[in-house]
Amino acid sequence: MSNIKNNDILPKTTPDLDKVGKETLIALLSSNTKDQAAELLGITRKALYLRQQKYDLAPYLASVPQQALQALQMGSVKAANNVVTLVGNRDLGISLQASKDILDRVGLGRNENTGNNFQVNILNNIEKDKTSYKFDSP
Repeated sequence: MSNIKNNDILPKTTPDLDKVGKETLIALLSSNTKDQAAELLGITRKALYLRQQKYDLAPYLASVPQQALQALQMGSVKAANNVVTLVGNRDLGISLQASKDILDRVGLGRNENTGNNFQVNILNNIEKDKTSYKFDSP
């Protein structure tokens, strides 16, 4: 039949499928088109359609994008925590790069449109603030 064996791409909630059902679901999930999935399985497109109907795979195929988004969101939280942890690294280069990355992502880093970095923007803001204050001469 086929050499599809990777169960890692199956949705978290899958029906009780036999080997053929699992192979069909995996082929559908790992292919860009139904033609590719059918070719991967060594069957016709019509046979693929019949398998999809037999195993009622449509709900599981529809749930994959949402599950993928949830996995990416959880991964992004872990990645952000890792970068924050790196700010305290003893290696100054790693700490500085992590700091720059964080500042860039929150909008305080390098301004790509003007080439100015946030330090210049802060200094400009300080200069503007000075004009709003009246200093008494000693």
